[in-house]
Amino acid sequence: MVTIKEVGSGKELKEYIQFPVDLYKDNKYYVPSLFGDELNIFTPKKSPYLDQADVKLFLAYKDGKLAGRAGGIILHPANKKFNEKRVRLTRIDFIDDTEVSEKLIQAVSDWGISQGMDTIYGPLGFNDLDKEGLLIEGFNELSTFETYYNFEYYQKHFERLDFVKDNDWIEYEIKVPDKVPERHQRLSQAVMKRTGLREVQGLSKGQLIKRYGSQILDVLDKAYENIYGAIPLSEKARKGIISQFKLVLNIDYISVLIDKDDKVVAFGLAVPSIAKAVQKSRGKLFPLGAFRILHALKNHNRIDFCLIGVVPEYANSGAPAIIFNNMTSRLIKNPNLKFGESNPQMETNYKMHALFGNYETRRHRRRRCYIKQLKK
Repeated sequence: MVTIKEVGSGKELKEYIQFPVDLYKDNKYYVPSLFGDELNIFTPKKSPYLDQADVKLFLAYKDGKLAGRAGGIILHPANKKFNEKRVRLTRIDFIDDTEVSEKLIQAVSDWGISQGMDTIYGPLGFNDLDKEGLLIEGFNELSTFETYYNFEYYQKHFERLDFVKDNDWIEYEIKVPDKVPERHQRLSQAVMKRTGLREVQGLSKGQLIKRYGSQILDVLDKAYENIYGAIPLSEKARKGIISQFKLVLNIDYISVLIDKDDKVVAFGLAVPSIAKAVQKSRGKLFPLGAFRILHALKNHNRIDFCLIGVVPEYANSGAPAIIFNNMTSRLIKNPNLKFGESNPQMETNYKMHALFGNYETRRHRRRRCYIKQLKK
């Protein structure tokens, strides 16, 4: 027998966050979120996102034992921007039991209907920087810290309930080259000369964030304006993102382009992979998690390409090529670096796929956002 319970206490919220860590305890590819980050996200006084959204979380019990979890997000700015009435299915995990998955999704659907929604889709988070997409290819690849991992049977459960594809993301493993191709260097130099753009240099991580952090997020909003499901970041979300990224940022893996007026027009950001460190600590910072993460930040052979953004007026100027050239030059200087992870790229983002195509790559993951109309 399966029963569904709405999360209503701090103890239940902790069980909700902990469930996937226990579900995947013997899986060598799953990488958990940081427990403290997830706890803060769903704690009203600490969350950078709950001022823009209504959220409902559910736990599923099979014969009295915890067997699954699922959350619903009604993201008001997104529904307003796209003129939709959608509830986002988020952070869903379950044992391989169709009754469990069906009742969890039904609980989120019923809540969405009660709030006037007519569509459910996901898995999605609070914004485009949150984890999104159900993994449908790449189950034998170590996940990144920034993405979901799920068992292969999840897809069958979704499609059994008549969910259909709404969007796919593709991910690449990228081999760090021995040198920057001369053609790329010439192109980068030509574009910089033609446009007058220059790269920010000589600043520490703290100085860069203080001077250009807000502008970088402005570029992100503009660049991602037409990206699937993306919304402008609220001031509270901006502060949360800067706080979250500040720990893992490495000045050597950041490239920021400014124009003659010292205005940011493009940026690229990669971070050292902390996947294995977080995995080994099962998402906890104590007692040894923080030490392992700090060690990974200094000693790593893999990086995650997190964000690349260019304001629309420079999108066709060659600025993305400058970013790639600059970042590749930086990566080559670290002899320990062997591979990079592209993280999710929309399958229709042909320009980005073309840029990655200039490197030796391996397409190793695909993830999907499913959608379904709600019936009253």
